Amino acid sequence: MMKVFHMLERFLPLMGCLVLEIAGGSPAAVPVAAQGQPPASTAVEAKKPWTLPRTPWGHPDLQGIYTSNDNVGVPVERPAQFGERQFLTDEELAARQKQAEKAAKDEKGDRRKLAPDDTGDGPEHWYERGKTSRRTSLVVDPPNGIVPLRADMRKRAEEWESQRFGKGTASWLDFDLWDRCITKGYPTVMVPLGYNNSVQILQTPDYVAMVYEVIHDVRIIPLDGRPHIDEAIRQWWGDSRGHWEGDTLVVDMTNFSEKTLGNQQPAGPYRGGGRFQHLVERFTRVDADTINYRVTLDDPEAFTRPWTMDIPITKDDGYQMFEYACHEGNYSMVNMLEGARAREKAAAEAAKKTERAAKKKKSGR
Repeated sequence: MMKVFHMLERFLPLMGCLVLEIAGGSPAAVPVAAQGQPPASTAVEAKKPWTLPRTPWGHPDLQGIYTSNDNVGVPVERPAQFGERQFLTDEELAARQKQAEKAAKDEKGDRRKLAPDDTGDGPEHWYERGKTSRRTSLVVDPPNGIVPLRADMRKRAEEWESQRFGKGTASWLDFDLWDRCITKGYPTVMVPLGYNNSVQILQTPDYVAMVYEVIHDVRIIPLDGRPHIDEAIRQWWGDSRGHWEGDTLVVDMTNFSEKTLGNQQPAGPYRGGGRFQHLVERFTRVDADTINYRVTLDDPEAFTRPWTMDIPITKDDGYQMFEYACHEGNYSMVNMLEGARAREKAAAEAAKKTERAAKKKKSGR
């Protein structure tokens, strides 16, 4: 297994330091949809006249394998210099393209021998990329592109990051759920990183199934109007209920596991909310190759208001979803813990050596 923990250290500056693992959720939560929606994004536009394909039973046909690779390099939160601007200028786009091309060519030397400080996650030219996007952030609402975290939650996130990076790990509990090969979480799995950014969508008249390449998670979404499960039941990916609003698939998500709180979440400034976490997703096919994925998140214990991300995903009929060979108890966890103990031992021995040298110098020997 790639050392995802270290890979995230490399990618967080590029992503704007936000990965979202969701916790909590209750059927009694105030519906996000009822709180109003941000203006429709113009991030995806139809390329040419096109007729929406439909299944034999009349639903919009969303089936196929899609990737979010075209969004690699787009930060989740918007850098301050862009203000409320959603798209790059031609000059800014060229600069981003140049940066992507440079990254793709980096480290193409001999990788058979790793440097002592190499994390093992591989050179950047291994990573998957699509077209370079003009978007300044994945967050489209609030208009400034910043996640509206409550002050206490942001402080909590900063404290956790300062404890996490650059320091050893005492046990497996110091690793998040993705490092432990349990789950990348939702909607974290939709936020593109360097690889495995795909989802396969399958449909029947009564269900939609989504197969995610990362951690081989599968989500089955009923469309028959059944209520959410009892709020006492909590799951890693919560409980999904779908319906059609015109040609848009709308999915309501509640009942996330509270075990995803705090340091069990993938790295980033969002460190979980409470029992009122609530998501509303919208999947709209806008042309032959694109579904515009929009998700609105709400949790009064974590956010000052609901907020929304747009992540267009692109159909790729030639994409192959290989086995994600990662499972709980993976040997990489043992290796990472052994590495931490080895670093601690080396640091302790170095400190003793320095102390002996200082005593020797003081005694004049």
